[in-house]
Amino acid sequence: MQTFALNRTGLPDLTFTGELLATVTGDDPDGMTEGRYHSISTYRTDDGQYVVCIECHSPFDSEMSDSIAEAVDTVEEIEATLSLYDPAERLNSELFAQNDRTSQQAVASCLTKRFDRLVLQMLNAMESVARV
Repeated sequence: MQTFALNRTGLPDLTFTGELLATVTGDDPDGMTEGRYHSISTYRTDDGQYVVCIECHSPFDSEMSDSIAEAVDTVEEIEATLSLYDPAERLNSELFAQNDRTSQQAVASCLTKRFDRLVLQMLNAMESVARV
């Protein structure tokens, strides 16, 4: 087992001993989200809990990159934790020329769709872990 210390925005690091089960990362190949992306990782602790970690990365100084990590008891709770996260919450409307709401909405929509795909990938990976 390995010791992990996961960053959490506004909270102390979450430190535990366990193993990394899966990581998925959304990229930005077509530039639609202007360099913003998310990573989701899931761990199993040595005492049988699961830790789900969501990291939001932004290249813009005015948009805080964000890290959330939460311990849950079951694989099903991983899905519930992921469903509470709003991938477009940190968008700074001032970054869009003349507060262009259409452009901001397009970026928000793209982030949400990509995050939803990441959640499905993570849940599929966790299904295979649960079967083992």
